[in-house]
Amino acid sequence: MLHAAQAALSEKDIFRTSHHATISAFGQYLAKPGLVPAKFHKAFRETFELRLQSDYGVSREITFEEARDTTELAVDFVDACRKLCK
Repeated sequence: MLHAAQAALSEKDIFRTSHHATISAFGQYLAKPGLVPAKFHKAFRETFELRLQSDYGVSREITFEEARDTTELAVDFVDACRKLCK
């Protein structure tokens, strides 16, 4: 999702390198003006938090349902970003 968001932002000459900066810019420049549905900004934030919890959390395990739902959202997210790229 990070690379898809960075590609979509680059079409507007907006470049960010960190996850947090990219998530923020995605919301500000793509979701808020309505270029992508706001649900994708929310999904981007939540997916990043889920990743942090699963990678660095002491006792957090991702369920099959969470993984399936996140994967489906990621596919839709990438498709939305692809449409913004020339």
